[in-house]
Amino acid sequence: ETSKNVGNTILYETVLSIMDIKSESGLRVLAVNILGRFLLNNDKNIRYVALNTLLKTVYVDTSAVQRHRTTILECLKDPDVSIRRRALELSFALVNTNNVRTMMKELLLFLERADPEFKAQCSSNIVHAAERFAPNKRWHLDTLLRVLVAVSMVVTLSVRVVFTNCCFQVVTVSVGQVWGSLNQN
Repeated sequence: ETSKNVGNTILYETVLSIMDIKSESGLRVLAVNILGRFLLNNDKNIRYVALNTLLKTVYVDTSAVQRHRTTILECLKDPDVSIRRRALELSFALVNTNNVRTMMKELLLFLERADPEFKAQCSSNIVHAAERFAPNKRWHLDTLLRVLVAVSMVVTLSVRVVFTNCCFQVVTVSVGQVWGSLNQN
């Protein structure tokens, strides 16, 4: 009975036991699915505990947590600031080469409407994820520009350095291509 705190407590303790004993992947997936259901609970404390536990679990069983990516991203819209903060942290832990475009789209939307307290850290994390997982230079530059537009004055020094380096590389490549084209004629 998950509508009662006692039932949720028993389920949560079961999840922790499964995670602690380094059980087989099938049991871990079951435990992560229970945490995924907790994310849909009306009680914000249960949602927070689920996000916190998923954040610890994501490094052990990323694929099981990835299945709940949509629900985790929905938590970015939660009215509770602590849930949004934990969901943001977990969202960045889920970014990889396979989902970078989708995740960055959602995270950029979050950044554009985020409270000022989130902007600096979120923009920095987006830039680092874009650096690490960018599918190509154009996408990387587009993402950096969207971050700059979204945060305007709150950009951290590391974001400025990355943007400047990226622009320098784009200019260098462009000048090289123009020079090569002119020399061929």
